[in-house]
Amino acid sequence: MMNTIWKMSFNGLKGPVVPGLALTVVLGSLLLGYCKEDTSFSLQGSTMGTSYSIKVRNAPEGVDPAELKESIDSLLQETDYRFSSWQQDELYQVNEHPAGAPRSISSDFCLVLYKSRLIWKTSQGRFDPTIGALIDLWGFGPSEKTSDPGPAEIRHALQNSGFEKLELLPLSAPSFSGRYAADIESILKVQSGESGVDGPQDRGGNENSKDIGHNDDIALRADGQDFQPGCKISKSADLNLNLSAIAKGHGVDRVAQLLESEGIQDFMVEIGGEVKTGPAGSFRIGIERPNYDGTRSLYTILESRNGCVATSGNYRNFFERDGQIFSHILSPQSGKPALSRIQSATIVGPDCALADGLATAAMLSTPEQTAAMLKEIEEKTGQSYEYLLLESGKLVQGDTGNFTIEEYTSEGLSRIRVQK
Repeated sequence: MMNTIWKMSFNGLKGPVVPGLALTVVLGSLLLGYCKEDTSFSLQGSTMGTSYSIKVRNAPEGVDPAELKESIDSLLQETDYRFSSWQQDELYQVNEHPAGAPRSISSDFCLVLYKSRLIWKTSQGRFDPTIGALIDLWGFGPSEKTSDPGPAEIRHALQNSGFEKLELLPLSAPSFSGRYAADIESILKVQSGESGVDGPQDRGGNENSKDIGHNDDIALRADGQDFQPGCKISKSADLNLNLSAIAKGHGVDRVAQLLESEGIQDFMVEIGGEVKTGPAGSFRIGIERPNYDGTRSLYTILESRNGCVATSGNYRNFFERDGQIFSHILSPQSGKPALSRIQSATIVGPDCALADGLATAAMLSTPEQTAAMLKEIEEKTGQSYEYLLLESGKLVQGDTGNFTIEEYTSEGLSRIRVQK
């Protein structure tokens, strides 16, 4: 159960600086003194505007690291192009598609949208990937806007946002198709109030989107390759999707699936601080302290086996006004940067895409709301998620030693915590 919140206070003393420490970082294997052998290797590369790191131990005979890296790079390039706001691939084409005109989307894209909708519902709308227009308006997206938007611009962007204005339907009821059909149907079943293929609309749907045809099954890859359709979508407004808060987690899940398909069970996959570990070995994951002066220090260590660790924070991308911290994470309700109570949110659980999105939602939630959200996720999916939330006091500019950190954790986090 996750309805118990443990709160602890820590002094704001700076810890030892850890060079290159991300929001979450692999500190090392629990297999101390493990020898470097042919069955263990590391892979690194770039993807999604950040880096990735993969550690493999006890690889099965016949696994070639170079060939595996080639497969991983190809997979991540496909994922990056599909979900990037900077590429003219599937996300771009979905955003450019007119409202009221249904279109096919890939099985991969469909799965991410269904997971997004699950988080949107359980977070009471605090996570909403349909606010891409707002993200661009504030200069956090591909646009180069540098000035704050006016009230009229914000109102217009809010009118063209809201996940309730996005309808997801199978290509032909009642079955989905494509690579992730079973995963999509599994996610769909756990969402509240489902009857048929889609839940009730929260603020009105699109009456024209019920008649789903097959007139828009076009190639979506920049390289001209046909995609594998999974479902249909229809927008009742000019929505602009931004999936950056869940895409990295999905990429981690996909790479982990690839490794397991090669018979690899002892591994760690990290993309931009989102981490997944395999079932056959443990890794220690460091959680960074939210310092606002640019220093990097370790806050705590978690031990991960066969699970995901996703962290969202505002202390790398924020602005300060009157001694208060405003996050780069926008509130879907106000359309403005959130006055951030939580400076760092870490979610631990089995699904990295869900953990990634849930961590973003937790940044806009109170600890009590996060506990309720994860409890509902567990009730719907049967999957348990733990949390670690860090809240700092009022910032004294330029001196991270002058505020305390309040910690909120789920009860189960203590089972995987190595060091406070």
